[in-house]
Amino acid sequence: MLLRLVVAAFIIAFFEAPSARATCTLDQLYLRCASEQKVALIASDASIPYRTSAKLVEAYSAREVAGMLREDFARHGAPLVLRCDNASAHDAPEVLDTLRQHCVLMLHGPAYYPQYNGQHERQNREHRDWLHYAAWETDPQLHAELLRMIDVLNESWLRRSLGWRSAATLWAARRQIRVNRIKLQDDVAERAARLRRRARLRPHLANRLAIEQALEDRGLLKRIAGGWC
Repeated sequence: MLLRLVVAAFIIAFFEAPSARATCTLDQLYLRCASEQKVALIASDASIPYRTSAKLVEAYSAREVAGMLREDFARHGAPLVLRCDNASAHDAPEVLDTLRQHCVLMLHGPAYYPQYNGQHERQNREHRDWLHYAAWETDPQLHAELLRMIDVLNESWLRRSLGWRSAATLWAARRQIRVNRIKLQDDVAERAARLRRRARLRPHLANRLAIEQALEDRGLLKRIAGGWC
């Protein structure tokens, strides 16, 4: 009996612990440094234009992506859903294992349709505008500028879309979300199976629609101009 109570307490503590964010995004940005190509990995919240992590890496690989996610989850808590494009690194076993360990669902947008990611694509344009038109001679210089960009965009940029507030202000005031991750994942699996069976949808599309429906029903996803958030 005592063991059951301990196990139940663990399940509640882990799988029903409040989450600071429903959905986060991860993407890459290719940059030049001393005539060499470098990759910046940038993680953001999907509903507030707040960048949670940024890291300069040697290659856009599964190992680097998984490491970035572990660091971001440790710092800000694991989201319910990670939204990514269809890059092969995102579906590598090491990345999927990291998501399974934290009970995070993977949401892929339609291929060749960046508008689906809405806000994140707009953030990418800001990153490119900031970083693509300058030259750096060393990795530390580039990394320092990457972190400075994130700090300015989060803390100092007052946005009209946010009521002339900064992303950091809204991030600090965000509400905690309490959702049972196991029930959410079971719900998504049941919806996806039903869509495959009744509508004869491909697994990739059925899974995306199932995640969208499950989040919408919980009030955690909404359609806005330019994509989902």
